[in-house]
Amino acid sequence: MRPNGLGLRRIKSGRAAQLMEIGWRSWVVTSGVLFLTLTPAIAQDSRSDAAAVQPAPEARWTLQELRELALSNNPTIGQASSSVDMARGVQTQVGLYPNPQVGYLRSDSNQGGATRSSGAFFGQEIVTKQKLRKARDSESWEVERGNLNYQAQTQRVLNDVELRYLDLLGAQQSLQLAHRLVQIAQRGLTATEKLYDAKQVSKSDVLQARIQLKTVLITKKETEARLNASWSQLINVVGCPDIQRAPVSGELLEGEIPEHEWEATWANLVASSPLLRAAEARSNHFQGQYQLEVANATPNANLQIVAERDHAQQFSTISTLISMPIPVINRNQGNISRAAAETREAAAEIQRTKLALRDQLAETFRRYETSKVQVQELKSDILPDAEENLQIANTAYRAAEASFLTVLTAQKTFFEANLAYVDAWTELRKVSVEIDGLLLTGGLNPAELGTALQSQPGGGQRRAILNQMENGSGSRMLPAALQTGG
Repeated sequence: MRPNGLGLRRIKSGRAAQLMEIGWRSWVVTSGVLFLTLTPAIAQDSRSDAAAVQPAPEARWTLQELRELALSNNPTIGQASSSVDMARGVQTQVGLYPNPQVGYLRSDSNQGGATRSSGAFFGQEIVTKQKLRKARDSESWEVERGNLNYQAQTQRVLNDVELRYLDLLGAQQSLQLAHRLVQIAQRGLTATEKLYDAKQVSKSDVLQARIQLKTVLITKKETEARLNASWSQLINVVGCPDIQRAPVSGELLEGEIPEHEWEATWANLVASSPLLRAAEARSNHFQGQYQLEVANATPNANLQIVAERDHAQQFSTISTLISMPIPVINRNQGNISRAAAETREAAAEIQRTKLALRDQLAETFRRYETSKVQVQELKSDILPDAEENLQIANTAYRAAEASFLTVLTAQKTFFEANLAYVDAWTELRKVSVEIDGLLLTGGLNPAELGTALQSQPGGGQRRAILNQMENGSGSRMLPAALQTGG
């Protein structure tokens, strides 16, 4: 079956079962040794269960297919494109010359109409100081800013698709791991109950085995809920909430650890961020507005030509009138002052955006370095130690030197370490996407919300944004992400 009519590649079932780069096969062998020791009947169950968890080949969404769907269906991209068209319309309108005026005139000297004159007039406003060109130049920067917002919004959508794809991929692999965990716990409970019936273990061992099974069942339920939420969030940002649900393809735990260096990342962000370029375009727009307001201090002239025919005296006249207001009281000083203040504010906004991006990058880099250390430590030390601890516990149990509770505790530690490994890789991949994607997230926000906000230590970014909106802040000061908590 092909979800939503798109061609999807199939993957081999063995590849889908590779949940860990290290430790997995040895863990299964170790657990098998434990239960082989407990009862021969469990060995056959272990082999049949291991075969049962292999997923059948099925259609899977690829990241590229999800991206293509999002570019076609996410409504914010259409909104951003419409904003560009609106800016182009404004640029066209402000550059149009005023329309001429034409009219008819007639005068009657007495009620009988014996003496009268009639004629026509033509009027035209003459724009001075190249105001139309200056207005077009100013609005051209708004068109540029709209294009930059469109680019930023497109990148936000693509980044969000990949972030939520990684969430779903991590949930898939965690659920597969949870299934294995439940199977081992069920076999452990069965073996312990048989040993208890044979009076070889205590009631406490049976209770501990039951507790472990119930605990891993809760973990499995939580992972299933996470998987459902991850799928819903993914198709929301794609813009197709009704597409056929299917797993996503890919391997979360393969490849090299992403490497990022602060100075190089910051330099690339300053050079490439559409948010910073949009702030600069906005500053240029207000500089153009200031020049236009200065030019507006010189009034436009009015030209009027009147052609009239006196029918009583049988002669014609042509009159020409040119008028212009004298800027004695109104010299446009208020608008000039406002435009100057807007120019200063826009220049400060460039610096604010740069500092906010740097602040946001600092928080993102903290997450990157933390998740990188977690992956490295889990891979190199914690997982091998947890595996060795499980082997030691099995050996000690077989030699009657440790209780079954010790084995269960070792298993629990190994399970948790593997789940933490998947979570750490998920976070590392996600934060790497944010860094490579110029910190642009929030693919369900209007493009006009897309300016950077500083990170919020000790609190969610979403709450800070909502507070800012409730306080009536201008939209140009709002951050890039609103619908997620960061």
